[in-house]
This record gives sequence, structure tokens and C-alpha cells, in this order.
Amino acid sequence: MRLLLAFTILVSVACRGNSVDPGELRVAVKRIAHLERLVDQLEVERLRDACQVADLLMRENAMQRMDLAGKMAKVKQLGQLLAVVNTSRRVKQAHHRTAGDIGARLIANVKGGAAPAFLFILDRSGRVVARVGREADRYGDVLSAPAAISETLHGYMRDDVWIIDEKLYRIATSPVVHRELKGGYAGAIIVGHRMDKTLASDIAKRLRVNIGFYRLGGVFVQTARVPGVEKTIRAAVAKLSDKRNEHCLVKPTVARDGGDAYHVLTARLPGHAGAQGASYAVFGPRNRRTGKE
Repeated sequence: MRLLLAFTILVSVACRGNSVDPGELRVAVKRIAHLERLVDQLEVERLRDACQVADLLMRENAMQRMDLAGKMAKVKQLGQLLAVVNTSRRVKQAHHRTAGDIGARLIANVKGGAAPAFLFILDRSGRVVARVGREADRYGDVLSAPAAISETLHGYMRDDVWIIDEKLYRIATSPVVHRELKGGYAGAIIVGHRMDKTLASDIAKRLRVNIGFYRLGGVFVQTARVPGVEKTIRAAVAKLSDKRNEHCLVKPTVARDGGDAYHVLTARLPGHAGAQGASYAVFGPRNRRTGKE
């Protein structure tokens, strides 16, 4: 970029005579520096926009997943089964098997690559009636945390982000309604989608930046591995404040990897995973120029 600007301006000056005036050359150099600063500012603004839009895209996706959980929770057989389970002192194996079959059908009916990685079915007290997609043999234990679960058991739909076995999942929850029960709620359904490279690549393609999901001291997934950038992001994750709405508005950090420079913005992920230090970062090549950072 710098060489191209210099060549263009010097050719313009030279075309007006056989020699280049030193004063005009100084003016040309200043114009180059000014244009490079403008390019740098544009890159910063584009990265800030990408950081905020990435958050919006993840929220938009959350609404879609909550809608899916809500539809699953309305299946009549599920409400009827949980109404029976709620009258039992323990979750019986027959209840577990029936709930597992219902859950498997619910997942199988999701089309277009949007099927969840797992689905949990809970009764009104938070007891696990069935897990589908992971730990399918475990049932009867009580889930009351994170807060999204207890809130759902009180009738609220929620979305969240969880860390499970060093993997990142987007969570949507919905109460299961059974109107014959006092209070109307028979239990809850929890739907989990993996935050994997497919999701990251889709966001990166739409925003034309690289993006990754990170934890304290490590990486969940990223669209490009640049060691210098990764080191910078890890340091930034440890220093993020609790003010999520300000994370995308600060001055980007400049990361260096060999002879290349990158602009980096890091922001906390929402929900339970965010409280544990999980974050996302957007980054892209920086216009290289001389001078202070």
C-alpha cells in the first residue's frame, strides 16, 4: 500500500517536469502518511463493527434455538409423561426409556443441519428424566444450576452458553407445559448446540474477518491460527472487564506475528460460560505503516 501510494504521487509530480522539487516530495510523503492513517482508521472501525455484529448474529441464533426448544416442549406426549414422573418418588427406568425415545425423535425431526448436539428432559423438581446425545445412561440426578435451569423450571424460556467437557455449547431452554397440573409446568427441556468451527466459519465469512472462541488459557475454536494473535488474545481474555457492552468499542490491540501485524478485538461471551472467562475475538490484518501504535 505504501509503495503504491508513493509511486502514484511521485509519478504525478514527475509528469509536471523533468525534476522533482524537494518541497513537493515532502508534501507527497505527508499525503502518503495521511492516507495510511485514514486506511488504519477505516480498518479499526470495520473491526469494531464486526465485533458488534458477531454478537448480534449469536443473539439472532439464540432466538432460533429458543424457538426450537419451545416447539419441542409442546409435544403432548412429553407433558403427559412428565406429569406421571412428577408423582413418583424416583425416576423409573421405564420413564427414562420413554423420555429418551421422545427426545431422540425430537432431534431426528430437526431438518437442515440444525439438529442439537444434545437434549435433556427434566421433571418439575429438576430431576433428569433423560439425556439424549450425551451421557444417555445417566438419569435421576438433579440439575438446578446454572441459573437458566431454575428459571426455566419457574416458567421462563432462557438462552445461555455453557462449557461442558472443555467444549462450548449454546443452550436454549423451555418449560414443558401440562395444563392439568397445578401451576401448569411439568418440567423443562434443555437443547444444546455445539459452538464449533462451522459456526465460527459462517460468522467469519459473513463479516470478512477471522473469529475465534476462547477460554482462560486456551482455545475452543478459531477460523485461523496465528500464534502471535493467539498469544495476544489469551492475555486480553484474562483482563476483560464485566462491561460486555464496552468490549467492542475500545481501541483494538495490535498483535504481531513475525513481520505481520493484526488488529484484535476481544469480548466476553454471554451467560454462564462468560462468567467462567469464555470470550470471542475478531481479528484481521493491519495496514502496516511507520510511526507509533
